[in-house]
Amino acid sequence: MGKKKTKEQSVWQQRKTTLLYLIVLVVVIMVMVMSVRSIISYVETNDISSSEEEQGVYKNKYNASRFFFRLYYPDQWYVNADANGFMLDDTKNLVLELYPLVQVLHTDAPTSSPDSETASTMVRDPSLTASFYYYAYSEEQKQWMEEHPSDGPVLSADLTEVESKTDLDLLDKITRDVYASMVSTYDAQKYTFKEEFSNYETQDITFGHFTYQLKQEDGTYDADVYVAVRASNYYVIVYEGLHTEEENAYGTHQKVFKSMLEGFRFSVFDD
Repeated sequence: MGKKKTKEQSVWQQRKTTLLYLIVLVVVIMVMVMSVRSIISYVETNDISSSEEEQGVYKNKYNASRFFFRLYYPDQWYVNADANGFMLDDTKNLVLELYPLVQVLHTDAPTSSPDSETASTMVRDPSLTASFYYYAYSEEQKQWMEEHPSDGPVLSADLTEVESKTDLDLLDKITRDVYASMVSTYDAQKYTFKEEFSNYETQDITFGHFTYQLKQEDGTYDADVYVAVRASNYYVIVYEGLHTEEENAYGTHQKVFKSMLEGFRFSVFDD
């Protein structure tokens, strides 16, 4: 038989056990604290990231809340929209116009900028305009949507990430409808449409795209037409700029406009 533990040995054994438990408890608490700190740090980082992404590339924002989108633009551009947030021209479904401002040397020129500090020197550049239109689906389009139900978001190969929230079949359908409507409505002697369709993708939105040229007295205008679809409505954005040997507003502002298109955001509801 083994030796019987003395009272002192029993007390020491209990103390060792208690000490071991305390060490384990301290380690667990440290791990929990580090985990909580990591989670807090992750949340704060993502909150900042989301805030920056929400703000977009530019600080100036126009919230077309009645038409469920937001637009961010640089200082040298201006949004021409209805003061009460309604359509700028409801006969054309035109929500707003976006255009660059140019500086003039004389102070008696007519101005378009709302900024009183720059109103005497900043005026509208008439050589380029981006027009934003909002449309509800027609009955024919609604019928087509019923006959061609969306398959839903497209997932990545590992099924962990949504790669596209756009119904690409619907986007192609509406883009071609917009093309056909413009071709049949616009003066064929002035407008030349290219029947070439493609998709233009930003981080959040896939746009349908086609182009046209417009002959005017002051020269030829090149234009890009972008179409975005949602479950209950769609948007048409027309970027139209003068493109001549003397002046190429279309090319000069295109990079900035595309960065604004990158920051274009849907709002209120998600599809």
